[in-house]
Amino acid sequence: MPPDEFLAALKRLGFARSDAANDLGLSEAARIIGYSPRQVRAWSIGANPIPPGVAFALRLMLKLKLSADKVRDLLGRDIDG
Repeated sequence: MPPDEFLAALKRLGFARSDAANDLGLSEAARIIGYSPRQVRAWSIGANPIPPGVAFALRLMLKLKLSADKVRDLLGRDIDG
């Protein structure tokens, strides 16, 4: 998954706005998927490859039309990471 597709997926899911520097959305996505915000930012700029499991999970969430709000509900509101 290339960085532009990664950011587009986060935006469509409701984790990030169109602004790639939206650290709040990236940090929230990091907590949800279990990686550090620093790592997620690195993926967003192409500094590191996005793990296949993360790409799969995001594509599955898109296919199932799971929004960030729905994922929060499924996992519980208090996600510590």
